[in-house]
Amino acid sequence: MRKNIFIYLATLLAFSACNNDKAINLQPQMVSVEKVLQSEDSIRRTFPFISKAYQSSDLSFRVGGPLTNFDLQAGEYYKKGEIIASIDQRDFLLNKEAKESQYIRAKAEYERVKSLYEKKNVSAKIFDNAKANYSISKTAYESAVNALNDTRLTAPFNGYIQNVTAEAHQVVRANQIVLSFINIEQLKLESYLPENVSLNSKDIKSIKVSFDAHKGVNISASSWDISKSTTSNNISFLLTTIIDNKNSDFDLLGGMTGTISFTQSRDLKYKSLLIPQIAVCNRPSIGTYVWLYNPTTKKIRTTPVSLGVLQKNAYVEITKGLEENDMVVTTGHNYLSDNMTVLIANN
Repeated sequence: MRKNIFIYLATLLAFSACNNDKAINLQPQMVSVEKVLQSEDSIRRTFPFISKAYQSSDLSFRVGGPLTNFDLQAGEYYKKGEIIASIDQRDFLLNKEAKESQYIRAKAEYERVKSLYEKKNVSAKIFDNAKANYSISKTAYESAVNALNDTRLTAPFNGYIQNVTAEAHQVVRANQIVLSFINIEQLKLESYLPENVSLNSKDIKSIKVSFDAHKGVNISASSWDISKSTTSNNISFLLTTIIDNKNSDFDLLGGMTGTISFTQSRDLKYKSLLIPQIAVCNRPSIGTYVWLYNPTTKKIRTTPVSLGVLQKNAYVEITKGLEENDMVVTTGHNYLSDNMTVLIANN
């Protein structure tokens, strides 16, 4: 009985070993590959943007007091210099009148003493005291005038009220923000560019802007600038495009989306290469990579790459990691491993 059990176990182990041998001798994985292509000399670049107000300012009074003229709503328009709101002027007006009286008396006294001093009828000490009192009272009067003027909040530029953070008759402190004010006579459009585009920004001759809400309408940018260092994501560079907002047919607002486009000549310092988007993989331990196929050994390996701009026909630009005519795997990524031998399914 015991002998039969041993024979049975030995038979199972033999079958298991055979099965393992078959697993090891599996056929090579079948994949499709495509060549890395070099892009055309002139590349049409397109990037998404979000519009912002050209100017934005949080407004506050330089003095404190109760708000008297403060019936404001978001979206109200004011021209530069127009009064938006005010603080109760009563105490400031009384202070200004008091300082003015002191200033007038000090000025008259100073002029009287100065005349006597020039005739040598008073001492230099008396003259110096009169001059000092005059200077102090003049400064106090000018400060009172400025404080009275500061009870009126005026528009720093042509624009709209964006947000109101106080209420009518509320007592506010000096420098307490009471509203935000924006200028949208021009708009700032912010986009993020990859390194290779930013390095060759001098090739950009003009920029066209298209808003998602107004398809088919292209607007020429009046100016643009590209940051000289990466943004907070440490990957891309900020492109700020300025456009004039003077179209009579439709309104353009802050927070709208769209795309900017421009043609950039390929710089001789780098080659702009294209591969199908489906060839690109990503893994936390590696980052962005592709499976590079070696036609001589018929093996594959992971190759880190840097991406550029998305192109038409589901291609993406590669700025680093590949050479022209390299071959990348486009199918079967989940079943691949480094140094694996593969068979090519396409020609």
